[in-house]
Amino acid sequence: MQRNRHVIAFLFPPKYLGIASHRFRINPYLRKVCWLLSTARNAVVVVTCAAVAAAVDDGKGFILTGSIVTGVPAPRLPALPERIGLGDALRNLGSASVLLPLVAVMQHAAIVKAFSNMKSQS
Repeated sequence: MQRNRHVIAFLFPPKYLGIASHRFRINPYLRKVCWLLSTARNAVVVVTCAAVAAAVDDGKGFILTGSIVTGVPAPRLPALPERIGLGDALRNLGSASVLLPLVAVMQHAAIVKAFSNMKSQS
């Protein structure tokens, strides 16, 4: 869990963390390194995680999925679970019952903002 916090903190741009580069006199070389890291931070995280995975690999590899049956499955209706109440559903979902609607609203706001920027530019 602690590593996740470090990765998330690394992915946030410095402007969201209250660090403004114009307030500090930084060596131009260090400024270029910071720009490169901030531009390629997603790639840096992926490469770092791949390197850590390769370092801890014991030769057996990582199993991410179970056995996969080959071929096309026979068409049928999906198996539906027995009916559960709202309280049970919320207990099963946990914090996702709050986070999923918030993420959906944020996605819609981003889409609206993108379309409004396109409209105002043309």
